[in-house]
Amino acid sequence: MNNPNIVMVVIDAFRPDHLSLFGYKKETDVNLKRIAKESVLFRNQFSVANGTTPAITTIFSGLLPSTHGVIHQFPYTKPEEYERAAKIAFWFPSFLKDRGYETMAFDWLGEWFEKGFDYYKESEEELEGLFAPTRMTVDLAISRIKKARKPFFAFLHLWDTHFPFPNTPYKGSGANDVDKILHSIKDDKQREYVKKRIETIKLYSLDDIIGKYDETIKIIDREIGRLYDFLKQEELLDNTIVIILGDHGDVISEHGIYFANCGLFDEAVKAPMIIKLPGLKGKEINELVQNTDIVPTILDFMGEKEALDGHSLLPLIKDGKKIRNEVTLVDAFANEVKAVRTDKKKLITATDNFCNMCKASHHYGTEEYDLVKDPLEKKNVFSGKSELLKYLK
Repeated sequence: MNNPNIVMVVIDAFRPDHLSLFGYKKETDVNLKRIAKESVLFRNQFSVANGTTPAITTIFSGLLPSTHGVIHQFPYTKPEEYERAAKIAFWFPSFLKDRGYETMAFDWLGEWFEKGFDYYKESEEELEGLFAPTRMTVDLAISRIKKARKPFFAFLHLWDTHFPFPNTPYKGSGANDVDKILHSIKDDKQREYVKKRIETIKLYSLDDIIGKYDETIKIIDREIGRLYDFLKQEELLDNTIVIILGDHGDVISEHGIYFANCGLFDEAVKAPMIIKLPGLKGKEINELVQNTDIVPTILDFMGEKEALDGHSLLPLIKDGKKIRNEVTLVDAFANEVKAVRTDKKKLITATDNFCNMCKASHHYGTEEYDLVKDPLEKKNVFSGKSELLKYLK
């Protein structure tokens, strides 16, 4: 059995269209660009959900939310979802630990996510803010990897890109277009929610909030570069799988959603993913992939196999063989909203569309979008029938 070290970096609320790798006007990703040249860059990677709780449950289990049973984001996760999480049969950190890996996680989520880890901490220091700064997380990871026995699995969850980006120094321009934003919101409860978000970040223009998000990405990019260079300097990289991805996307102002990863539009569920596999050259892949596929890919590389919902990406990476025609999505904040997306179309069904996060509704009945003619998902073209309905039954 091949036992490579594994470093997995999950960046919270991470949009691909704010990286120059994906055509963004600003270069926020100097280090990610150089890492991508040595790795496989996936241009169409989708999370199973717009929330961290079901997304990381999927990453560690290789299962869809409909299989593992965790649909909703903390604190909206239901008691029965906790019960289902406790019964998940395959759990990647436990699998690795049973095979002699030292397992370490740098995160604060706790709950069932701690299962299988020898070490699980966000920080060894007293924290002053909402999340540990990325620099602190990377420092801690480097210090633990230096002392780790081999092989090891290191999981880093970087939170600085989570609104309101509290660890990023950013002065802003002083501009104020709050009234314009609030006036555009028709729902009273959502308007109050957005007003509180703006007061929390203490920036009063959309451009400044976007500017701070971009500056945060630059900080994370710098720290990921430092971690990657450490692995090189320690001569670990040649026998280490490195995975860098967003757990989901984020919505800044699109679709009438502000500063929250709500809804199942692409902004909320599409995320960057870079995978470096020992012995494989860098390349770019445009085919649809999903975070269900990460663990099956690693297992395949190790010569292992489990019965999971995801598919190994190795046939796609090595031979260009398409592994899926669609991805399925669930809304982690709404009571009952789900979707299916292909290369050309997306279908969203909303049975109970109330959003627990921002107290509004983002989807109504059944929506279908022609992603070729309407990539920004602005015009619902559902006619009463759709070939995609079969995927959501």
